[in-house]
Amino acid sequence: MSGLILLAERPIRVGDQIVVKGDEEIVRRISVRATEIETFDKASVIIPNSELITGVVKNWTHANTLGRINIKVATGYDADAEQVIALLKGCVAEHPSVLKQPAPAVQLTEFGSALTFEVFCIVPNLADRGAIKSDLHLAILRTFREAGIDLSPPQDVRLIGEAGQPASAKA
Repeated sequence: MSGLILLAERPIRVGDQIVVKGDEEIVRRISVRATEIETFDKASVIIPNSELITGVVKNWTHANTLGRINIKVATGYDADAEQVIALLKGCVAEHPSVLKQPAPAVQLTEFGSALTFEVFCIVPNLADRGAIKSDLHLAILRTFREAGIDLSPPQDVRLIGEAGQPASAKA
């Protein structure tokens, strides 16, 4: 019965990129009894259709192929937050595959051992997300090196001196 529901309602189609039980896969074949999916490691997995009907399935490409990229960037507290945001926006704006609408966003999202910024942008084809994300990482690394901004924030280390008094050091 599950196979008929899949074939009639079409919640997944051949070629869809889905997530089942935390694993991201591509639908290769749907039959009445089971669905064949291919992992990104190129392994073929057969899933009973009952699991696809009763379980949670995230379908990245059901409605469209758009995909979102999130990139976290951490800097030291000595970095100029406004300059970091401007540089990140520039890196994203220069990539030809990042959509202009909806506009990419860059935000300072966290204080902790570092200033944490997040970049959010939309790409037209989810299948290209990994390559575009890699391009953006390389552009960010190159841009920050040119601007003298360190992406590996210093870690505070507390040392206990001989007299039992704390001493601070930068690692």
